[in-house]
Amino acid sequence: MEISLPEILTFALAMAAGQFSPGPDMLLILKNSMAHPRSVALSTVLGISLGIIVHTTVVITGLATFSERFPEALQLLWLIGAGYLAWIGIRLLVSVFKPQTDHVAISVDSTLPPAISCKTAFAQGLITNLTNPKVFLFFSGILATTLSPSADLNRRVLFGLIIVGEAVVLWSLFVLLLQWPPVARVYANSVRWINGIFGVLLLWIAVTVFWQQS
Repeated sequence: MEISLPEILTFALAMAAGQFSPGPDMLLILKNSMAHPRSVALSTVLGISLGIIVHTTVVITGLATFSERFPEALQLLWLIGAGYLAWIGIRLLVSVFKPQTDHVAISVDSTLPPAISCKTAFAQGLITNLTNPKVFLFFSGILATTLSPSADLNRRVLFGLIIVGEAVVLWSLFVLLLQWPPVARVYANSVRWINGIFGVLLLWIAVTVFWQQS
């Protein structure tokens, strides 16, 4: 079946809107972009992108039926993810109340070693995305309306590349925007408030997932 340009553009816009809707991935990128060097933030993007590759592969290859056959396994995965988000949220809230010395400058341009490594940031992005039920459900829903069971390989690969390509490019541009000096200065002046807000939001998401799965 031939794929038209309007169909591709419609799909791309829908996926971009879904990926940039508020959720754990966006909160994690916001936190790591504002609090750490660019390498750490981009490592977070790579981790999230790998998670998106896994989700996309699962959905477009028809392996999503796994969730229907083994719902307990999927539920356990979501609960683990919720616990991980809660742990990050609690750490952020604890940092709000820690005393901070006056001589420490908070800046994305700081030459001080990052509080977390690129490897840790990558793992955070990967785990957060893989255990985010919104990603799986969104991908399943939108691809179900776009890919019929008889869709050929070229169509599946094209739509998969659109999803992954958008994630890498758009999230990376988002990181660069967040680390633009005026935005970075706003963060430096409001770091405690921002950490507190992120911590509360992550805990709220975790509690919501626990509630839905209980």
